[in-house]
Amino acid sequence: MRQSALIGCLLLCLFAPFAPSYGQDTGQLDAAAQQAARDGLFAGMVHVVQGDSVLFSNGFGDAVPELGVPMRNDHRYPIGSNTKLFTAVAVWQLHKAGKLNAYAPVAKYMNSSELGLSGPWCPRAHNTSTTGPCQVPNLQQLLRMSGGVLGFDNCEYPEDAWQQQYCITGPNIGKGLNSLTTVLMGQMGAVSMAEYLKASGVLNMPLEFAPGTAYHYSNPGYTLAGYIVEKVSGFPLANYFQTYISKANLSSTMYDVTNGALGLHKNVLPYPAYVAYLAPATQQIEATMGIDSLDDLVDSAGSVSSWNFGDVNNKSMVASEHQAVLNSNTQSSGVYAFTARYPGPSNFDFTMGNAAGAMLSTPQDMAQWFRVLTTKPEQLGLNREVLRSLFGLTTVVPRVQTIGNTTWLYAQGVLVVPDAKHPRGLGVSHLYYVGSLGGFRAVVYVALHPTDPSKDLFVNVLAATVLPDLATWPSGIGFNGEGHCVDGVTTASTSSANMTRRGSTNNITSNTSSSIGRRRLLSPSSTAAAPARRLAAAVDGYVPKILCEVKKSEPVAMRTLEDLLVVKAVRAVTGSDWFGLQ
Repeated sequence: MRQSALIGCLLLCLFAPFAPSYGQDTGQLDAAAQQAARDGLFAGMVHVVQGDSVLFSNGFGDAVPELGVPMRNDHRYPIGSNTKLFTAVAVWQLHKAGKLNAYAPVAKYMNSSELGLSGPWCPRAHNTSTTGPCQVPNLQQLLRMSGGVLGFDNCEYPEDAWQQQYCITGPNIGKGLNSLTTVLMGQMGAVSMAEYLKASGVLNMPLEFAPGTAYHYSNPGYTLAGYIVEKVSGFPLANYFQTYISKANLSSTMYDVTNGALGLHKNVLPYPAYVAYLAPATQQIEATMGIDSLDDLVDSAGSVSSWNFGDVNNKSMVASEHQAVLNSNTQSSGVYAFTARYPGPSNFDFTMGNAAGAMLSTPQDMAQWFRVLTTKPEQLGLNREVLRSLFGLTTVVPRVQTIGNTTWLYAQGVLVVPDAKHPRGLGVSHLYYVGSLGGFRAVVYVALHPTDPSKDLFVNVLAATVLPDLATWPSGIGFNGEGHCVDGVTTASTSSANMTRRGSTNNITSNTSSSIGRRRLLSPSSTAAAPARRLAAAVDGYVPKILCEVKKSEPVAMRTLEDLLVVKAVRAVTGSDWFGLQ
């Protein structure tokens, strides 16, 4: 799939990062994030709040490696699917106000003609009679991923599955994408929810299952919910969001389906994010992106200069030299990491994200959002009864229903740990979600104290430089002979001569914030080292301990560096594991 990269707003303030005084308990968290940044494995923000007190807030690595702009702790970033909770709250606000019924079939609120339908929407599940009764989902079913609306934009189906014929990703990529892209290009992405639904054709597709009977992740289901918010309220979704965002005092949160194309916003991280690839990188690239060469990666990544390899104006030379180095290192037991732009972003990722994923925010605003929602719902026009419906109407998620001794369910825009006896009366003890767009990965974790809201814990970890999927990591990373997680040297590389010839002062950068995020060899210490020493250590197989910790962390479904930093934050503050895992 070839899509051009839309680089987001680069108007980043260059002031020094805010540095509050940290408690001694957060020292290990800070050290782990700092070391991961120095090793080129992570760039992002970590924000930890207990009650109304900020315990830890810092930026790590570079926000813009090409320009050497350091990461602050308050950059705006794409929150991705964390947008869904905002949309769900909007629906329940209107429900509480009596303007819609979250339990009524959504066709009641749809304008068939503007959606390109010949009559009232009458969907039916796949392999059911085309003359049978309509199977129209209601809003709360859409919000808890049980509406059956086909996820044509995020097709996680087997290649021979019937859903593939409707997908705009995967084997049938060209089928629906061309007509949809034509509509989006005509308005620079600034299309209404109705125009998007009409152009995508999703309302003419069969449902995956009868509403309320199963779970499947569906971004278009949230688009439909967002459309209904627009129809019922009479406001474009951006205007509606701004109305209730102001009630929660969120000064840096916005909804923009054009991602700045119609007006730039300051302090926004550039789009897309970066990926730190581990060696053997050639295999990782093929496994992760399905592309054939480094030339293809250069073309899709869009930002050759961030690699810091040779003549950045000669993409062919950069790719060939890079390929030679990677090929020489494929037999190495060590780790080799380099950073490139997340490949394959679309100019219209935010447009297609819409009510499911097109918001920008900061860690501070996200903390405020969850704080107001869970402790002052009246400020948002809700009450505890409505909040119990928001968190209590759930769907079982296959494969992650039970993790350790904890049960998880998909509520509405958030995963919850249900607890009907929780003294706070919301029916849940923990909230968790991950938003991802253009490579960014934003993890949000909330632990509700049983009796004292001032002890509620909020953690937000945003990664703007991310590791590739764990399944594509080279085998053997991170463990010594006994399977323990240690920093150190493993067996020496057979390719040290080749690697040494490639090394130079220009290519092996020092451990400063301005170098983090560029092409990196993993450093054996937290201090700046001479290029030759750092090169030798990398060739001999130095493996950062944190990679091993990621591979051994629990639960398995959350084995990412971002989740591990959340775990470290929870342990630092509470002295126990997240979600009450034993």
